[in-house]
Amino acid sequence: MKKKFSLGQETPFFRKARYSWLFDLTPSSRALFIGSLIAIFNFAGYHSTNVDTYILIGFFAVLGGFSLALVGFYRPNLELTHTLPSRAVCGEKFPFSVLVKNTSSQTAWDLVLQAGLTDNYINVEPEKQFIPYLKKGEEQDFYLSVHFNKRGNHVFPGLRIDTTFPFGLFCLGCSRQGETLLIIYPLFFPLENLTIPIGRKYHPGGVALVSQVGDSMEYIGNREYHKGDDLRKIDWRSWARLQKPIVREYQQEYFCRVALVLDTQMPPFNKKRRKKANEETKDHFEASLSLSAAIADFLSRQEHIIDIFAAGPQIYLLESGRSLAHMDQILEVLACLEFCQENPFAEIESMVLERMSLLTSVIVVLLQLDSARVHFLEKLSQYDVGLKVILCTSEQITNPFEGKNRIDFQTIKPDSIMDGKILEL
Repeated sequence: MKKKFSLGQETPFFRKARYSWLFDLTPSSRALFIGSLIAIFNFAGYHSTNVDTYILIGFFAVLGGFSLALVGFYRPNLELTHTLPSRAVCGEKFPFSVLVKNTSSQTAWDLVLQAGLTDNYINVEPEKQFIPYLKKGEEQDFYLSVHFNKRGNHVFPGLRIDTTFPFGLFCLGCSRQGETLLIIYPLFFPLENLTIPIGRKYHPGGVALVSQVGDSMEYIGNREYHKGDDLRKIDWRSWARLQKPIVREYQQEYFCRVALVLDTQMPPFNKKRRKKANEETKDHFEASLSLSAAIADFLSRQEHIIDIFAAGPQIYLLESGRSLAHMDQILEVLACLEFCQENPFAEIESMVLERMSLLTSVIVVLLQLDSARVHFLEKLSQYDVGLKVILCTSEQITNPFEGKNRIDFQTIKPDSIMDGKILEL
């Protein structure tokens, strides 16, 4: 039976007692313990004088005490080293290995490798691995896999290797491995094509503001030196020939800058709504993050500058592309992004509008469409930028921007996103 529980509110004593019951006792010892308690209360209630029952209970008590004494004396020292990555993708199973080395001066018997107490969304396979013995100085590789059903920052409880020697009653630790912090990215499927109306705008500073990838500064000719010109651009040969200072003139770089705006507002969960409806709303949010990750991945492969705007418990603004930031950093933001119950566009709108002069396109991923969002989109359409709007919903929505060529509007079903059916937008 899987040992998976929610590690929520509980006292340290209760947690330690539950941990010992699940991991320090084997199924055999738990069965004997419960059976002994039943026998004691049963015969005590009837004031029984059946000596055989008490002898049996006493035998098991002596056996348990003797087993504990032997384990304390023969418990070996073992080292654990694992290859668990620090980042993974939600829902995907990824393998890792564990190296166990016997550093004690004696053979280790009846070893069991298992993970600690995990949450419901963490699945380790196989749950346990056994090895009959490990000689002094020997090493043994164990191969496991783990997958997380929830994105975000998670703590993997670590691994433990125990011995059930000598009678299989106790599973007491020889070695422990500490907790490991992992970042679980949202699951996404790379896009093969993304069509957005894109222009190219001049950005003051050119390549001084971004890495030199794609476009480069182009030499367009010479001119006379003016006060304040960069001395490094002086053309010394032309100066010697013309007998006056001449500088080389370059055309500054042009590049595409795309804003990706994420809708994070969800209706509050309450008891009046059906549980299924609450889960569907949450699934829609996860699907929108998956789609946003796929869009960011495509844009980063096209050498675009990407500005990510999102509002969870706090406002996020991340600039990426052309070495300003990497895709991993975008995924980290999406992994930790939480939904909010307040309209985020009140704060995001001012941030986006301040940067409109730098943008060539805006992509907006929505969870719902109301008057506030329509007003926000109409404001964006007044600027000379490409605008693409994607609504993640299972409902049939009429395009409110019909006839407005400046807004590319489409609806996508969340199930299609999570099934990997959306390869083009």
